[in-house]
This record gives sequence, C-alpha cells and structure tokens, in this order.
Amino acid sequence: TYAYHIKLDESQLSFGLSLVGYQYKLNEDKIILDVDGDNLWLGAHKSVFIPDADAGVYFTTRDLWAGFSVDQMFESVLKFGDAGYDKFVMERQYYLMGGYDFRVSRDVILSPSVFLKYSESGSYQAEFSGKYYYQQSYWAGLTYRTGQALVIMAGVSVDRFIFGYAYDI
Repeated sequence: TYAYHIKLDESQLSFGLSLVGYQYKLNEDKIILDVDGDNLWLGAHKSVFIPDADAGVYFTTRDLWAGFSVDQMFESVLKFGDAGYDKFVMERQYYLMGGYDFRVSRDVILSPSVFLKYSESGSYQAEFSGKYYYQQSYWAGLTYRTGQALVIMAGVSVDRFIFGYAYDI
C-alpha cells in the first residue's frame, strides 16, 4: 500500500494505491466426491493466488472531507481448474463519501455525511449519517443504511485513542 499527500494552503489532497493478493486453498481432506476420478477434481488446482489492486483519492479541509475509491480493479476470476465453474468474479466496487463539520459553538460540532457504494453488477447501497460531537472528546450518532438498517453509535477520545461502539438494527 502506498499513499501520497499534497498539502494545499489549508487543505490536503491524498492518493492511495494498494496491490492485493488473495490466496484460496482447497482442503483435500474435506472433499467428498460422488464419483471417484471426477475430471473436474482431477484437473483442479488445490491452491489459487489472485492478484488485484485498489485505488483512491481523498480531499480534506478543516471542515470538509470527500473521497472516491475503487476496490478489486482487476475483477479477477476465481477458478480452481482448467474446466468447470468460472463465473465467480470479484466484482469491482466503487465508493464515494463525503461530509461536513458544522461548528455550532466552541464545544459542539454537527457532522452529517454520506457514503455510497456501487458494484459492477448494478447493486448499490447508501448510508446517511449524522454525528454530534461535544468538546471533540465525546460523540454520538445515527446512520440510516438502505436496506432498512439503522445504526446507533457512540464514542470517546482519550489522548490519541478513539473508543467507539456501534449497534446495527
């Protein structure tokens, strides 16, 4: 993984790139064949390595942040042999996110945000969130995720650490 940051006056533009490798392995001891000598099994590779890559860009100011990223850029196919099922494609995923911090007072910040996810198959998901920060040390929030999910969140910052809890309903 590599990231490159460009400082601009009171903002920052960042780029990231990850090279990823997935290894899948068949456990031969767990395979039960209906037909001994099955050609699909005999021609199968017992271990498969799949390379892939992810990339993204992120822009931030004191109060605004936005980003775009892509996962599984190569859309690799998981196939264990030369014959047989080869329809398992690791679909490319697109993510778009952004938010803004409204400084209501010296101690209170309201931070609405949105997160959008889209895959090559046409499926999508959206999340709409709102967080309430008090003295930049305590926060609570709600998220609505399409598909009828609600998330309740809370957290506290202690020194450089952030402790949080989220519960999906």
